[in-house]
Amino acid sequence: ESVNGDEAAGAVNVVYGSSGGLMAANDQIWSQDTPGILDDAETGDFFGSHLAVGDFDADGYGDLAVGARAEDVGAVIDGGAVNVLYGSELGLTAAGTQLWTQDTPRIPNFAEEGDEFSAGLGAGDFNGDGFADLAIGVRGERFGAAVTAGAVHVLLGSPEGLMAGRNQLWSQDSEGIEDTAEPSDRFGAFLAAGDIDGDSFEDLAIGVVGEDLGTFPDPGFVPDTGAVNVLYGSATGLSALDDQFWHQDSPGILGVAEGEDLLGGVALGDFNADGSADLAVDAFNEGIASADAAGSVNVIFGSPAGLTSEGNEFWSENSPNVADDPEAGDRFGVPTPGDFDGDGYDDLAIGVQGENGGRGALHVLSGSTSGLVAGGAHWTQDSSGVLDVAEEGDFFATNLAAGNFGLGPEDDLAVGVREDLGTKQDAGAANVLHGSSIGISSDGNQFWTQDSAGLEGVAEEGDFFGIPLRAA
Repeated sequence: ESVNGDEAAGAVNVVYGSSGGLMAANDQIWSQDTPGILDDAETGDFFGSHLAVGDFDADGYGDLAVGARAEDVGAVIDGGAVNVLYGSELGLTAAGTQLWTQDTPRIPNFAEEGDEFSAGLGAGDFNGDGFADLAIGVRGERFGAAVTAGAVHVLLGSPEGLMAGRNQLWSQDSEGIEDTAEPSDRFGAFLAAGDIDGDSFEDLAIGVVGEDLGTFPDPGFVPDTGAVNVLYGSATGLSALDDQFWHQDSPGILGVAEGEDLLGGVALGDFNADGSADLAVDAFNEGIASADAAGSVNVIFGSPAGLTSEGNEFWSENSPNVADDPEAGDRFGVPTPGDFDGDGYDDLAIGVQGENGGRGALHVLSGSTSGLVAGGAHWTQDSSGVLDVAEEGDFFATNLAAGNFGLGPEDDLAVGVREDLGTKQDAGAANVLHGSSIGISSDGNQFWTQDSAGLEGVAEEGDFFGIPLRAA
């Protein structure tokens, strides 16, 4: 989004739910030029590149953390920043807004060129005090010679909102953390929070998409295969105690770690409804059979002892009962949990943005007592009842967000689309599919753009409206 002539400065639209679903009434658009928002909109800030929602002050209203991953911090290019907007009975407000960088007082470390502080955000109550905390990925963080090794900051919530006191800084060089910080690991590129061991403290899954296995030039060296670190919550916040490190060559895990898989797009949901969150992690660049970058998703189940390989699953378009076939460039991934049929089991939506020449598609796996089950649920913009038409380069399901938008008791699904609107290439759209007692349905389907009636802003080329998405 261009803001007052500054290209790619970035903005965020907020569309509120109602008993009739999402509605344009009271829609808001926020940028760093909005009155009351700290800092200024500048060319290439990418405000809105990453989003997280949590109740950081525990007042009963959701708050919004907005990443500006390419924000310059003083003279530091692309140091990155996070703006936090607090909720109220009237929706989000600029009152009490915050701006965080690695140069903020009492924040460990300091802003460096290319850090991209906020290129990864996740909210969860890691110390169980009732206030949501914010995990901030710094995928470009350098440790000595390890360029773009990556790091994660954690800001704790309080009655006053997020605070720098007791802030935590994690990396693969932190004491007790599995593995070692290495060049291009990008630790913190993806983050997801959930209670994996059912102890009432939320835990944090950290995607390390550039993780190598082994050491070059040793036999068995696998570059950029990707991995996940898991930190568990406690009364004092996240802890290195019982930290876990997972990849496709971990004992008992299905699949095989291969070069350039880029495993690490994490999500947490309770697919078997046992009270422990389960991990879904994509390897969107995974080759399946002879199809390069067809993509896959691993599912590792939670338990009172944390994640365990027992009963883990491996999904791709080559899996039984999954519609379609794996093809080069499909990029099956973007796992997004939600209870779309209201049966108490989280289901899993998986985007296939590169499907059919970049037209894009969506699969939904159903939760059950035994885990996820494929029933052939498959959606495109050519599916019956779905608004718009599948077109080359739409990349339907580039991003996904699940939440109850108010139409019924089930979770609904917002689908990001790099939609062209007339001559406005990549203006972007969000296609909303509602949940029902039988799962995702096209009934009441909505199609939102910045040209939708009542919505703030104007659709422009390269806006990428709908990418990313977050629901609350």
